Amino acid sequence: MVVDFTLGLAVQAAFAIFVTGLLFARVGAADGLGATALALAVAMLVFALFYLAQARGLIAASAGLIGKLTGGRAGGLVASAGEVDRWVRQLYGARGRVAACAAWRFAGWFVRAGEVWLIGWFLGLPIGPVEALIIEGLSHAVRSAAFLLPGALGAQEAGIVAVCLMLGLPAEAGLALALVKRIREVGVGLPGLLAWAWLEQRRGASAAVLDPKGKKT
Repeated sequence: MVVDFTLGLAVQAAFAIFVTGLLFARVGAADGLGATALALAVAMLVFALFYLAQARGLIAASAGLIGKLTGGRAGGLVASAGEVDRWVRQLYGARGRVAACAAWRFAGWFVRAGEVWLIGWFLGLPIGPVEALIIEGLSHAVRSAAFLLPGALGAQEAGIVAVCLMLGLPAEAGLALALVKRIREVGVGLPGLLAWAWLEQRRGASAAVLDPKGKKT
């Protein structure tokens, strides 16, 4: 999970910077390419430092700090942290597989942009493949930056509207696109939440029929 999370953020940052370059080329702001290159350098530096910290035992060090703060009550966490660090280093050591995973993730962003193009086609909006890439990449960058908000409610919609305005699309078109994407998220996520609640209810009901010794009453 640690490696997947780090790799996912790195690829998303690279894709966001890529589509930012497309945006500057699309709107004719050629002088913005310098800022894009600077953002790419800063982002890669941040992820390089994060990777080096993981390779140097970030998880074990963090677990040790938690152990000190909890007065030794997190002994199990501290004991297993070193093993997690070993697995993290081993996964990063498979450079070919890591590169292949990053390439598949990057290609996946192009597939996800197809949703934006498809919504635009059904709504009759002038959204081509390039515009779809820009909207998808930058709106998700805004969503990731607003990670403190549950589901990035409002932030994702505002990001989509802002990107659409930069592309010359009317605000109502951006809002319609944002609402359709949100409906799709609810349609996919709500059944999962209901299934989770049902499983927890079953688990609670099963625990209620067990006595303290673990035997059925």
